[in-house]
Amino acid sequence: MVRAKHAYLILAHNNYYILERLIKLLDDERNDIFIHVDKKIDGFDEQYFLSQVKKSSLNFIHPRVDVKWGHVTFVEAEFLLFRRAYEHGQYSYYHLISGVDLPIKSQDYIHRFFEQNAGKEFLGISTDSKKDVEYKVTKVHVSTSFYKLNILWLRKILFLIDRSFAFAQHLIGYNVVKLDKDFALSKGPNWVSVTHDFVGHLLSKEQECLRIYKHSVCPDEIFIHTVLHNSPFKDKLYNVDDEYKGCMRLIDWKRGNPYIFRKNDFQELMSSDRLFARKFDEKDLVIVNMIYDKLSEGRN
Repeated sequence: MVRAKHAYLILAHNNYYILERLIKLLDDERNDIFIHVDKKIDGFDEQYFLSQVKKSSLNFIHPRVDVKWGHVTFVEAEFLLFRRAYEHGQYSYYHLISGVDLPIKSQDYIHRFFEQNAGKEFLGISTDSKKDVEYKVTKVHVSTSFYKLNILWLRKILFLIDRSFAFAQHLIGYNVVKLDKDFALSKGPNWVSVTHDFVGHLLSKEQECLRIYKHSVCPDEIFIHTVLHNSPFKDKLYNVDDEYKGCMRLIDWKRGNPYIFRKNDFQELMSSDRLFARKFDEKDLVIVNMIYDKLSEGRN
């Protein structure tokens, strides 16, 4: 029997003050928390974070993955989170979030919202062109492990090599993944809130996904959406017209990459109809504390 409890799946790699505030806001007897900390991080104090949680079960994922931006390692880490939570207990919803995200509604509000929309899948569908998504998946991309190198000139060279190699594959008509009329790619924000039944279906596709997206670009924005799109769950999407309302996240790409919310954005955040916001940074912890204090009002 699926429980009304929720599982929060957190991908963390820095900004530990924000992560601490996040898990304290999620600490509720109706939630369990699962955290994957990037393998690159040394000296992460799990015991400290465990000591901050009083009502939820807090679980750290091991072994950890060395997550690289735009690389299949992102997919590997997400599958570890989904599987660990799925095997831990049957949750009504599984929320995939970043360690620099925050809820902007109370736990009572969030649980009531999902009770009222039970069975809906909260996953945003992007309007990016079909060709762009196919390019990211069907070609062998050789430099995705180095997309975030600190050496800018080397990063540019590797990016040029990657694009040139992908274009050569296009010229000769080579596709590492063969698409047909019965299989359609889809894309959107990788932060989702999905049901227990869908997570079970997603996990059944794990090996297929790791094979398909082994050489792709930014597969974390594609693999969950594609699995859902090629399943009966696509008829249960909450919203297909607005990708960020579809996943109920407040994310602003017009002012940043994405925009980092600051103290002057407090009213915008708290008046939004969304449930979660990203992203936040230690450069402005005032807004983090303002949200924390507001959502902590009246909590025991």
